[in-house]
Amino acid sequence: MGLFDKFRKKTEVKGHKGLAYNDLSRWLDSVFAEIIPDDVAGIVFNLYQDAENQWALEVVGTSSFDDADDNWACDEITDFDTRKKPFSWKDESGWKEVLSETKIGLCKYLEDGQQSEIIKTVQGVSVGFVDGDLEMLYIAEISGCSTPIRDLQRKLVVNDTTWREGNVRCKLWDKDIGVTLDSDDVTLDYARKCVEAMNNMPQDLIDDICRAAIIYCNTFRDDIGDMLEDDMTVPIDENSTNDEIMKCFSPESLIIEAPKDASLAGYQLCCNCDWEIEHGMEIDILDNKLVYLSSYDGNSPWVEQNEDEWWNYALNA
Repeated sequence: MGLFDKFRKKTEVKGHKGLAYNDLSRWLDSVFAEIIPDDVAGIVFNLYQDAENQWALEVVGTSSFDDADDNWACDEITDFDTRKKPFSWKDESGWKEVLSETKIGLCKYLEDGQQSEIIKTVQGVSVGFVDGDLEMLYIAEISGCSTPIRDLQRKLVVNDTTWREGNVRCKLWDKDIGVTLDSDDVTLDYARKCVEAMNNMPQDLIDDICRAAIIYCNTFRDDIGDMLEDDMTVPIDENSTNDEIMKCFSPESLIIEAPKDASLAGYQLCCNCDWEIEHGMEIDILDNKLVYLSSYDGNSPWVEQNEDEWWNYALNA
């Protein structure tokens, strides 16, 4: 569990009107009881209205997958025998509510269902009505940037809210970190833009981050006394180098929220740090400029910072 997971609320899938998750789960267990054929690149969960207040779900395997073009869903090569034996249920809700309930149930199954790992052997998984748009549930790899986003999966967060989580390589610290797209308004192209920005920070931005982190560390030490020294990877003072301070903190998650201006890369790094083990450290960056660095507070790179906020060490870097 990463540091960012401490701050997210989790929930169980509740009873969603007509769709019973346990019934859906058992049906999916049987559909994917065997290994998916190698020529299946994508999976589509097709929703349709079978009769008044009667809904049905079938599964289609396709020969191709493209995260930028829904036409891949037309390249059907198998229906896993679900066209004859679809999952069906009664629900008086409208189609939007039915789609939402189905999406949430599938998100839950992809997270911890019996055959979830078998399903995720394909390149991508989507859900949608047969005559509507698709919503991505899982993408094995998003290319188009120097370090691809891997295993991007839609997950249930709280109530009926979902966001997408995956993994990406952070070059500056040479480690894999989590990546969260916290809104459907975050496009895959914008996620690529932010990953590229994170992995190509200019030296003056790196310098600003390190200076602010040193000020934060020393201020925190002044507050609690010398007991901090035992927790530090290396001793830190006002003359410490970038390499020294960067040994004392590192990111665990890249958080990307809906941009106010898609031409600018705005993102947040949620970090562990030696001196603030409980709350960690938050770094907010907008257009290659450090705008916030302090303990994790769920801030945003898009919020205008107040110069009176002494705890924002980015203002002192």
